[in-house]
Amino acid sequence: MPDIFVPIDTAAYPDAISRLLVDGRFNNFVYRYYLQHKQQMETYNSAEDYNHRFSYTDDMWNQFVQFGLKDLIDLNSVSAKQKQSLQERLKAYLARFRWRNYGFYEVLNNDDPVVLKALEELRSKVAAIEIKLMQRHCEATILTLSKKNSAVAERRHCERSEAKKSTRQLTDA
Repeated sequence: MPDIFVPIDTAAYPDAISRLLVDGRFNNFVYRYYLQHKQQMETYNSAEDYNHRFSYTDDMWNQFVQFGLKDLIDLNSVSAKQKQSLQERLKAYLARFRWRNYGFYEVLNNDDPVVLKALEELRSKVAAIEIKLMQRHCEATILTLSKKNSAVAERRHCERSEAKKSTRQLTDA
């Protein structure tokens, strides 16, 4: 059992669409689309640039819908959430053809619940470590200051003692 559980929606797509995704047809569609739009893809400087600037087009979705209809898969019937997820996959697969796996995961990990939860956990652990480090730094600073203050207080005491001693010697003489 993992330390942290993140539920995954296993019924994200109807069976026909799931088969389309895993049997290579989806990959073939994206590859053909990539080849037709290679010049546009080359305008992006990096996977990060692509991930931030790429915007979905109705043309791309419509082509995908037509592609699905060839296999009697009606992509017009998918929910808004499923459509968004499929568009994100289209974007990720396009990135894979341009930047290999780096581009693919740059796009796909944006909304991946497991990745997002892992980042959240890491941030909280880093924050806890930073707090502990700050506490240790403060403790060390306080200790250093208290030692300095003790040394200053001791020096002042010695100076006063010396001053009293000198004053007595002057008054005695």
